[in-house]
Amino acid sequence: MILQKVLSIKIGFNMLPEEFLSGLINIRDTFDEVLLEVFEIVAVDMLSAEIYEIQMKDKLGTFYASKKYIDYRVEKGRQVAYVDLTLTGDMFRNIQVVEAYVDEGRALVSLGFTRDFDFYKYNENLKRYGAFLEPDEKAIGEAKIDVTDYLFKRIFEQLIN
Repeated sequence: MILQKVLSIKIGFNMLPEEFLSGLINIRDTFDEVLLEVFEIVAVDMLSAEIYEIQMKDKLGTFYASKKYIDYRVEKGRQVAYVDLTLTGDMFRNIQVVEAYVDEGRALVSLGFTRDFDFYKYNENLKRYGAFLEPDEKAIGEAKIDVTDYLFKRIFEQLIN
């Protein structure tokens, strides 16, 4: 009788079916919490991208209404080729995600300002330019991909931990 040696190689990690099912139950129980955490991260990324679009491109138009304001911006060393809503940068610097939540199946975020004056500036600019911080369809599509990527990563982490 010839004995054969069996070489056993373990690749990755071992997981019993019970462990896998327990991990899935844990994911199901914490999914809303994880989704909101992930969405908050992605929302900050989207907000940053929108601010970049305003500051670096002519998203809001190519003219300032007042010659006096144009002269003031030039005196301060700011560009006047297009509206960028950035004389001091304070308004954009002081925007924060206050809360992420789910409403009627949609993940949403509430934004807030750390200073009342920046909230006032935002509202005045909202009157002038409309909802200038709302992402377009392309940005929303990219955010959905980001959320999916983050969720898969978190699900995998929960399964192996």
